[in-house]
Amino acid sequence: MFGHHSAAALKAGARPEAVEIIANMGNLDDLTPEEAVIVRYGRELMGGHRVSQESFDAALAQFGEANTVVLGALMGYYSFIACTLLSIDMAPPAGSPVLPKRP
Repeated sequence: MFGHHSAAALKAGARPEAVEIIANMGNLDDLTPEEAVIVRYGRELMGGHRVSQESFDAALAQFGEANTVVLGALMGYYSFIACTLLSIDMAPPAGSPVLPKRP
């Protein structure tokens, strides 16, 4: 999924540096403030299955109530699709970019 989504993100105007930081669990200090809010929210939600009040408040201030809910929903949907693909052993096409293995 990463290969397809990272290519689509770059085509839509995402900064290559941001995609690289996300892929490699890089430092959030090198992201724009808006990017950092999104990535921090996602790392907390996906990694710890909850979002801190600080991260929620930052997303709320940046995106408003409705879009903060949509942010979490999109991340949940992405996780749902990823689990579905993993469960059927769907592999990316040969040569596609993949995320580095996590420890």
